[in-house]
Amino acid sequence: MTIEILHQKYNKRSDQIAPVRIKRFSRESLAMLFGELGFKRGAEIGVAEGRNSLVLCTHIPDIELYCVDLWDVYYRAQFKLKSKAKQEEALALAHEKLDQYGVTFIHKPSMKAVDDFEDESLDFIYIDADHAFDFVMQDLIEWSKKVRPGGIVSGHDYYRFRGAGVVDAVNAYTHAHQINEWFLTDERTPSFFWAKP
Repeated sequence: MTIEILHQKYNKRSDQIAPVRIKRFSRESLAMLFGELGFKRGAEIGVAEGRNSLVLCTHIPDIELYCVDLWDVYYRAQFKLKSKAKQEEALALAHEKLDQYGVTFIHKPSMKAVDDFEDESLDFIYIDADHAFDFVMQDLIEWSKKVRPGGIVSGHDYYRFRGAGVVDAVNAYTHAHQINEWFLTDERTPSFFWAKP
């Protein structure tokens, strides 16, 4: 079971309380872990230019990846990609990187795209969309339902920065759902992840 595998690999002595930061473990390491676990079907929510999606495709043989992003003008001012032209440029770059892997592009807001998936139909999700608390919490609640037991719920940017609520949302979600062992990558902009019970 995935929970035991993660425990044995990354917190065997149980001397750390969550979140456990895994030394020298990156987003690329996380993609490699998905591949080692035999995960094939996943969704990245918030794709932009497709940098992380490319990492997933590179390390997971025969992946069935769903790339979910609005690729349109966001109404929140702190987003770097504000204009329609910038969003179209990001989408073109994503296609350039990912078309060879046969990924499925879903041009919808996260809360509309989630309805396209059956509950417990995905091996993993990776959340990297709107970083405000309410949006992160909605993504965690709704997209976690789409992950099968033993799959992995993950996401990006678990650190404090202006306008973001990732840390507070992840902390509240894991506390409310009694997820007592979860992990962080060892990077400046860490990813979080846990096995779904």
